[in-house]
Order: sequence, then structure tokens, then C-alpha cells
Amino acid sequence: MICNMCGSTNEVGAKFCSRCGHDLQNKDNKIEDNVHNSVIRRSIKKDAKLKNKRALYGTVTLLIGIPIVICAVYFFVVLFPLMQNVVPSFGTILSSSLIFFLLILVYVIISIFLNFGIVKSSLDISRDKQVTLKDVLKSSFKNISACLKVFALTFIMNVIIGILAIIPIIGLIADIALVVYFIPVITMVTFMLADNPNDNMSLTDLVKKGMEIIKNHRIEFYGLILSFAGWFILSIFTAGLLMIWLMPYMNVSLANLYRRLTKETKFEDSSEGLSNGAIIGITAILYVLFFASIIIILIKYAIPQIEKNEDKEIQIYDDFDYNYDYDYDYDDTLDEEEDYSKNIQIISGLNIYIPDGYSRTTVDGYDEAYQSLYGDVIIGVITQKIGSHTNLSDFTSNYKSIMNDNYTCGISTNKKLNGTDWEIFDCGDDSITLTNYMTLRDNKIYAVIVTHIKSSSSEVNDELEIIEDNLSFVY
Repeated sequence: MICNMCGSTNEVGAKFCSRCGHDLQNKDNKIEDNVHNSVIRRSIKKDAKLKNKRALYGTVTLLIGIPIVICAVYFFVVLFPLMQNVVPSFGTILSSSLIFFLLILVYVIISIFLNFGIVKSSLDISRDKQVTLKDVLKSSFKNISACLKVFALTFIMNVIIGILAIIPIIGLIADIALVVYFIPVITMVTFMLADNPNDNMSLTDLVKKGMEIIKNHRIEFYGLILSFAGWFILSIFTAGLLMIWLMPYMNVSLANLYRRLTKETKFEDSSEGLSNGAIIGITAILYVLFFASIIIILIKYAIPQIEKNEDKEIQIYDDFDYNYDYDYDYDDTLDEEEDYSKNIQIISGLNIYIPDGYSRTTVDGYDEAYQSLYGDVIIGVITQKIGSHTNLSDFTSNYKSIMNDNYTCGISTNKKLNGTDWEIFDCGDDSITLTNYMTLRDNKIYAVIVTHIKSSSSEVNDELEIIEDNLSFVY
């Protein structure tokens, strides 16, 4: 006779399984209880709270700490240097995204093994076995086959959820039903594999056994899970640090539930409290109230504000050309003597017009720089001592020769702007143009450089006219 709990073979006519003690005549996995279901739940949690779970704290800290380290490394090593570029190339963005994906993939693989080790050790702790951090890590990477089975089940369920999510409304309802039905099954399968890691059962058989264990006990499972809801809310206010204590507590509680459902032991030594149904009902009501409050806030505040600001939003045409009129509220019908004083920034002793919507940025070699909302235009100022050069023309000639290594520079034109002579020329390639304004004063070169992509040239020309009209020295 085959035990529908552990799968072991027993003698014909046997009443109890010789391996796990399961009642072989109880095909529906019903457990006759003479106590209220809250007593069982509270007893399970009480026993878990009293267990020595120190060995799990270090592993949980790793699970929480590794993604924090990954994000920090990605930001400081990849993202932060990328932000220093004026216009990052597509290849740079793609490579940085690939690096981040690989880091996350590494974490997912590590977390799969660590989570299995936590489940295995939680089961041992539930049975009053001495467990160390070394034991947790060892059991994490020792049972590779069992870990991969858990991963396969989780992956298959996520794929099904993703496919169903494509279907509006019905797909969402189906996803919720699928998760509610199979999460308890996968949890029991994980504990089964942790209990017998060398079991060669197929995924199909594992799912069947998991369904047999949890049959008629889903309310008991969710009552236990949702009884931790208050702790999860508190963990938010501790920036997740409370999870270091909460996750081991919860895992050992689930291990106790697994032992109870497999008839290994009973938990009936606590006082009566809220029933499992009441806990599930209260939690459901709180969730409905929470999401309803979010919807009310959106309807009352967020949506009207979006509609109010709709006319002020920056528009992007289908060809992705940026409308710079919105940056400085420019209107062709405005009087020529429009006052732009509110947009004037003093940079290195120069009055520079900075359009609305531009933000300050950092560019190597620039005294100060500002970029448009989409980073496709940079307005910056550079000052430096003239060194061995004796006049402005010598300096610009040398500057062009250096720039010609990467760009093609045009012929200079001289223009007097607000009483100061400026030499103006463009340098660029197929995608980027640098419009340079250079002058010599007090043995210093003053350079105002406007960097922009070629597709924005027509809009930037209007912008350059306003810059020229207002370009002057403060003293």
C-alpha cells in the first residue's frame, strides 16, 4: 500500500505508514481535531517563537543584504559614471542594462539555493535539532537537484501567470485564483523536498503529493500566513530590518504546519483566539479599504492635477523632435523686447540665458552646465588661462585642431555681442553639434558651448538667438 503523504510502500492492510505515520485509511487527509483552529495556529507560532533560530538570521541577512549591495555596486560603478556623459550612446546604455540583468540573475540563483537551505534548516529547528549558519549554507548548496525542482515549479507557475496576465480582467482573476490555489501546494512541495532531498519523484508526482498534503487545509495555511500581516506592516517602518527576525519565525511556523499536516506531531497547547476565517476576512477587508483609499486619492487629487498641468506638459512629436518652445515659453507673436531676466544665470562672470525646464548638471572641464529635460541639449561655460597663446585666433585654431580628431569644425565668424567681440564656430559629427562662442578677456579664454543633437538644430537656432541677445559680462 502506497502512502499518499511520503510515497513509501507499506504492507497490504497496514493502517499507518511505517515511514511518516500517516493514516493510510484517511484518503482525504482529514485531521480530527477536538480544539478550535485558532488553538492550533497559536500553538504552531508559539512553538516557532521559542525555537533557537539564530542560525537563520545570518542567511536571511544575506538574502536582504545581497540585493542592496548589487544596487549599490551598479549605481556607483555603472550608473553614476554613465550619468556623467553628455549624451550616452545606445551601446553604453545597453551594456549597463546587461550588467544589471546579470547581477540580478546571479542574485536570483543564489536566493533559490539560500531559500531552500532556510526551509531545510527551519524543518530541522522545528524538530529541535541544533543548526548552525554553516549547516544552513551547506544544505543550501548540497541538494542541487531538489533546489532545481523547486525552481522549476516556481518558474512554470510564473510563466502561466504571465501568459494569463495578457487577458484583461479575466486573466487577472485567473492569476489570483492560480496563486491562491498553488502557493500552499508549492510550499508543501518545498518542505517535502527539504525533508527528503534525495527523493526521485517527478514534478508531477511532487505536485500531486503537495495537493494531497494541503487538501482541506488551505484556510489553515492562509490563516497562519495572514496572522503575520501586522509584523510585515511594522517591518516597513524599520526599513525591512525586522524581516531578519520575522522570516525565520515565519519559516519555522510553516515547518510546524507541515509536520502537523503530515501527522508527525500535534500543536494544541495554546489558548483560543481569532479563527482562521476571521483573520482571512479581516485581512481581505483591510486590503479592500487600502486600495479603495488609493483610488479615492487618485480621483480627488492626482487626476485633477494631471488635467490641470496637461497644457504645460512638454510635447514630443512622432519623429521624436523636441519642441523647445516650451522650455522658455517662447511664442512667435511675443514682442521683440520680451524680458528674459528671470532666465539669466551668472556663470564665471557671464550673463547666460538658460531656458525654462533646464537643470544643472556636471560635465568634465566645464565651470557650470545646464541640460534640457531629455538631456539632448547642454549649455555650458568654460574659462581657462590662455597659457602660451598670444591672441584668441591662435587659441581657437589650436582648439579646432584638437577637436578635429573627433569632430569637423567649421569656419569662424566674428560678432560683437553687447559690446564684446566673440568668435563663433561649430564643431560636430553626424549626430552632435557643438556651437562655440569664444572671447579673450583679462588673459583668459571665455567659452560658451551649446551641445545639441542634429535633429534639434532648428529649435536650438531660436534658442541661440536669445543666448546671443543676452550674452554679456557682468562687469
